[in-house]
Amino acid sequence: MRALPAKTSESSGLTGPVKDGGVMRRIIQANIDRLKELLTTELDPTRRAMESTLLDEEKAKLAQEPKNKKAAF
Repeated sequence: MRALPAKTSESSGLTGPVKDGGVMRRIIQANIDRLKELLTTELDPTRRAMESTLLDEEKAKLAQEPKNKKAAF
């Protein structure tokens, strides 16, 4: 069985980072939800501190992300 070639920005027609703000908001929100879930079960203080820091960073990213950004392709 042959493997399919990997998609690259050149083969997909994309020239840079994802421009759809809605996609980025969903990814950031998924990260926030996952980190909140991890914090409910994590007992190690070092890991909890790291996850809490990451959660704060993701919340800051979400606050900076435009709510209704149009795709600019």
